[in-house]
Amino acid sequence: MPSRWPPGKLTDFKVCEYMNVWWILGIGVSAIIATIVKVVFIIPQQQRNEKYQKRTEDQLKEIKTILRTEIIPDGIPFQKNKEKQRIYEKALKGIKNSEYDMVILLLLNYLKDFPLLDSERFAVLNLIGISFGEKKELNQSLRYYDEMSLLAERHGDKNVLNIINNNRGVYFSKNNRYDEALAAYEKAIELKPDEPSAWYNKSIVFRELSRYDEALAAAEKAIELKPDEYVAWLNKCIVLGKLSRNEEALAACERAIELKPDELKSWLKKGRTLGELTRNEEALAAFERAIELKPDEQEAWFNKGIVLGKLGRNEESLAASEKAIELKPDEQEAWLNKGVVLGKLSRNEESLAASEKAIELKPDEPKSWLMKGTALGKLGRYLEALAAVEKAIELKPDDPKAWSNKGAALGELSRNKEALAAFEKAIELKPDEPAAWYNKAVALEKLGRNEEALATAEKAIELKPDKPGIWFYISCLVLRQGKKDLALKNLRKAIELDNNCKVEARINKDLISLRDDSEFNKLVGAEEAEKAGL
Repeated sequence: MPSRWPPGKLTDFKVCEYMNVWWILGIGVSAIIATIVKVVFIIPQQQRNEKYQKRTEDQLKEIKTILRTEIIPDGIPFQKNKEKQRIYEKALKGIKNSEYDMVILLLLNYLKDFPLLDSERFAVLNLIGISFGEKKELNQSLRYYDEMSLLAERHGDKNVLNIINNNRGVYFSKNNRYDEALAAYEKAIELKPDEPSAWYNKSIVFRELSRYDEALAAAEKAIELKPDEYVAWLNKCIVLGKLSRNEEALAACERAIELKPDELKSWLKKGRTLGELTRNEEALAAFERAIELKPDEQEAWFNKGIVLGKLGRNEESLAASEKAIELKPDEQEAWLNKGVVLGKLSRNEESLAASEKAIELKPDEPKSWLMKGTALGKLGRYLEALAAVEKAIELKPDDPKAWSNKGAALGELSRNKEALAAFEKAIELKPDEPAAWYNKAVALEKLGRNEEALATAEKAIELKPDKPGIWFYISCLVLRQGKKDLALKNLRKAIELDNNCKVEARINKDLISLRDDSEFNKLVGAEEAEKAGL
């Protein structure tokens, strides 16, 4: 029988039992601790290592994704850290709201406060570069793009470098540094020849440099690479318009509209192109569609006013011009068009006031001075008209219309030799302008050089055979030279083109010697007019 411990003590059995319990408990606790250590430390570290490796492997893909969406992606790349997420979303919102100073300060602090993967750093640097670029601080913008380039080069990613060079080109272009912009786009294309955006941007720069053939080639390459991009077709339309290939321009514009029917710019460009093709009713419809899309679009109302003027709907043209001015009171061209329409309506004092407002807004615009001269001429203020036209010529010496108007003002002041010289200058600048030849004929006749006047008037007819006023003038001119048969022949042609010439012929003092001539009276309907009391 086993000995006992003193009374009150545990037996050997109990001690063993007690020890067994603690041993079991010790093993359990150790297992638990080991599990906790594994769960808390070892597994997470393994997972972090795996995640880091995965991130390293996917880093270039992430950079590409961020860049391809212009660093304003649909999904934000920093989902694992709420504070990062909050700051980055605030920066994106600031970019959209043009709060560039706030964005720059916020993201410079972001770079200091967080450890970042290269992809995250890349995205942040790009937003800072964009913000400085929008502030027109190009050197600062390029500094951050240079840092981005180093990151991309370290990863050997040509796609990313392509986008960096594209962005650099955009900001060079915005700052009118076109040669550097072209070099950046060329580098982008060299890195990735099948990226349409660089070709598109290259076309825009060629447009700015008036190198339209090269602009067209680049535009067509952009379309070849991405045929369903409406802005590429719109750009092609603009370039073709610059090349005066308006039918092709219209086709390109209609393709842009087909791809994006509610794009305001496409409808505006379509309207202007139709105007160049003198398809004015269709142009009007295009501008009205633009107004339907955006009722407060000043440019649409302005262009509507112009095309209504071309259609002879002058009251409506005036209303559209006034709407354009209401929307943008400091738009010089709108005041200029208003003045032109008022002149057509013989509201010459108001036309003069509109021209003076246009000059106030833009003193170095020759068209405004030209319009002022026209209004003053119609008001019989010829010396002032001459001064205004001479100012227009000073601003634009190669404007044939200004020289022609100068000749008209000089003619009214009986300074016929100077008038003739002005008309000859107008013809030198634009040899196919019939009005200049007509005006020259008038000046020659005033100087008694009638044979030259007739030959000059016939040149005007050759250039514009459907102009009844020139035929009518020749009729009067040859009659003053005693050539009655030739006078009747030219008068007949004038009446064929415009029946209203009958009325003018019956009252014109230059044709008074024909009033007893039966052929003349038959031609101008004198008997019918007399019976009608006209």
